[in-house]
Amino acid sequence: MLFGAKKNRFDTLFDTGPIMLEVRSDNPDQVDCLNDYFGPYLKGGSSETKSKVARLHVSSSPAGYLRTVQLCSKAARVGTIEHHPDTRYEVFRLNRDSTAFLARTGYPHVIVRNSVNNFEVLHSSLKDPEGPKPALRLARELVVAEVEGETGATVHASSASIGGEGFLFVGDSGAGKTTCALATAFEREGAFVSGDRTIVKFDGTSTSLFGWPMAVNVGRSALMAILKPSAKDLPSKFRNSYFDEYHSSSSMQFSNEVGAKLALSPKEFESIGVKFCFDAPLSGVVFPKISPSEVPKILINRLSPIEAAKRFKAQLKIGVNSGHGYGLVRRQYCARSHEADTGRRVDKLLTSIPCMSLHLTHGALNRVFSGELKLTGALRRGMKDA
Repeated sequence: MLFGAKKNRFDTLFDTGPIMLEVRSDNPDQVDCLNDYFGPYLKGGSSETKSKVARLHVSSSPAGYLRTVQLCSKAARVGTIEHHPDTRYEVFRLNRDSTAFLARTGYPHVIVRNSVNNFEVLHSSLKDPEGPKPALRLARELVVAEVEGETGATVHASSASIGGEGFLFVGDSGAGKTTCALATAFEREGAFVSGDRTIVKFDGTSTSLFGWPMAVNVGRSALMAILKPSAKDLPSKFRNSYFDEYHSSSSMQFSNEVGAKLALSPKEFESIGVKFCFDAPLSGVVFPKISPSEVPKILINRLSPIEAAKRFKAQLKIGVNSGHGYGLVRRQYCARSHEADTGRRVDKLLTSIPCMSLHLTHGALNRVFSGELKLTGALRRGMKDA
C-alpha cells in the first residue's frame, strides 16, 4: 500500500471469468459485501482463461485517508466525475503514475488509481455502514469495463437463460423485465443472468449476455409469488434498499401498487432458490409489458428489425450516459466511436434473431410462478413464429 496506514488482514480472490479481482482489506465486512454481489456468479462463470488481474487494497485508516486528502490539496485538479447518483468525485493528478478520486458527496472516501488495474480505497472510518459501497462499485466497474471491451455495451435490460438459450428482456422501469427473467430462471434448467442491466457482447457471428453484479430490484408482489410455492421467506438478515422492513402478505398475489419494489443482493436471491450464471448465448430479445388484469393472458407479437432497434437503442447505457459507475477505470477505446459502432452492431443483430413484444397479465404471472404455465414455452413458440 502506498497511502493506507494499517496492514490489511483479510485477503481474497474473486474469479469472475474475464478478470480476477484480488482484494485486500482490513475490514471483513468489505469482503462479505463483495461476496454478496459476486459470489453467486463465481459458481457458473465463463470458462475462458483469466489473463487479467485487478488489485483492490481497501483501508479504513483515518490517518491514511487524511494524508491522501492533504496530498490532493497540493496536487493539480484535473476534473470531476459523477460516478453514481449519490457520489461525485474531484480528480487530482498526484504524480505521473497515480490519480486520486476524492469523494465530495456521499460517504467520505478517496480512491487512488496507481496503474491501469491497481487501486487503493481509503475510508475515513471503519464503522460507517456505507463503507463497503465504494470498493463494491469500483469492483463492478472493473468487471463491466473488461467484459464490455470494444465490442460490448450495457443495456437497460434483465436476462436469464434456459437450456442454453439466453433471453434479453428490454424496457423502461416497471415494464416487468426482472419479473420475466426470474420466471425464466425458476423453470427447470433455468438460471438468472442479470437484473435491470445486462452487458450484450457482440463477438463476430455470435452474441452473448453477461451479468451486472448489482442489487436485483423486483416487485414486492412478484417476490411473494416466487416465495409462495416453496413456503420460503427472505433471509433473517435481509437488508432492503427501499423499505426498512419486509412483511409477508397472506394474499401472495400480484398487485398494482406503485413503487412497491424490493432490492436484494444476488446472494440473498440465491438463498431463496434462484440459480445464477454469469453469461449465456443470446437467442431472443423480448420487450415485456405487464398489465394488472387477473385474467390469465400471454400475448406475443413479432417486431420488425427497425421497430426492435428503435426500442433497443433507447435503452442503451453507454459511457457517461450509463448512469451507473463510469470514470474510475480506463477504457482502451474511444467512447464516441464505441457508441456509433454499437448502434451499427445492434442494427445487424436484430435482423438475425427473433424480436418480440410480450404482453402478460398478473393472472398469467401467478400461474407462471405456481408452475401451471411456462413462460419460456410461449417465448419459444413466438421465436418459431418470428
